Amino acid sequence: MLYQPKRRNPAAALARHVLVALAGVFGGLGRSAADSAYLDGMRGSELEDLGLRRVDDGSYRTFK
Repeated sequence: MLYQPKRRNPAAALARHVLVALAGVFGGLGRSAADSAYLDGMRGSELEDLGLRRVDDGSYRTFK
């Protein structure tokens, strides 16, 4: 007998894609906060080695 895969439910596939997209968005937000916390612990010279400078408002800017 030949293998006959079961048909997928389109609604279930759509729901799965939506859940994966939401997980990606929340994962990206968490990573952004983790990257910022990592940069906060660096010295000014280490930031300059990466091409970054800390600005007065607490954000980071690139320079050439």
